[in-house]
Amino acid sequence: MALDPRQALPSSLEAGPDFRLHYLTPIDVMEQFPAENDAVADQILDFAVRAIVDGQGSPDQDWRAWWKEALTVTAEHFIDGLHTLGRPS
Repeated sequence: MALDPRQALPSSLEAGPDFRLHYLTPIDVMEQFPAENDAVADQILDFAVRAIVDGQGSPDQDWRAWWKEALTVTAEHFIDGLHTLGRPS
């Protein structure tokens, strides 16, 4: 989900429990994928964020097909025991 650049972000000291981020709509990418548990799902999402930060993927909606494939294949690798890099214990 892309943040709305028209909305200012508060400093971490100002962000209280009622703080809300403002997102652009429609949401760029939303995919469901199977995961053994929340820890595995968190690891897969961490890989997704790293792909964006490293310039390997884009959160833009034009990349929806790429994300569907990447998340599905990565989740399958975890299920099949083929993806052990960073696997939660």
